[in-house]
Amino acid sequence: LANQLMGVKTPEDARKWLSLLQHWYRVYRDYINEKTYATEPGARKWWWTHKRVRKAYKRLERLARSGYLFTWLDPKFTGLDIQRTTSRLEGDVNAAIRRLLNTHRGLSEPHMKTAVEWLLNQKSIDPADPITWLTHHRHNTSQQPPHPATNNPISPTGYDTAIDYNPAYQDGSLHIHKGWAGR
Repeated sequence: LANQLMGVKTPEDARKWLSLLQHWYRVYRDYINEKTYATEPGARKWWWTHKRVRKAYKRLERLARSGYLFTWLDPKFTGLDIQRTTSRLEGDVNAAIRRLLNTHRGLSEPHMKTAVEWLLNQKSIDPADPITWLTHHRHNTSQQPPHPATNNPISPTGYDTAIDYNPAYQDGSLHIHKGWAGR
């Protein structure tokens, strides 16, 4: 049934596929509606036995009833070049965004947004000139400027050896060890 869904190209094909979906439900209705009952007392008394199959069917049924399953076949959208699938979007634009954000994992959220805006600009039909885009692009002013360094730090230093050289704590274990511990 799922493979036949990809073969739907005309409104007649869509009607045939929807009748196959209804027939499939009539055949497997009892299977889809099976419940598993809890044997031990707890919060839940029962749950759907074949939850994933039921969820997939219910989604297809809901999309068909709402008219969204075959939107691209709707006569009022003729000539708008609506795609049958989102494969081009998922494989091109969204995948590029995921790759960008994965490659630059350390970016702050405002920088992530700017990077994605830049990527989408470059993938648009008429991308802006980089110099123009960078000079006219709104800069993130919501971030607080870094605090100036003071001569009297309130907190411990950011980078240190983490070794306390106070002789009161020297019991023989708090010193820099040399050599390999596995020998």
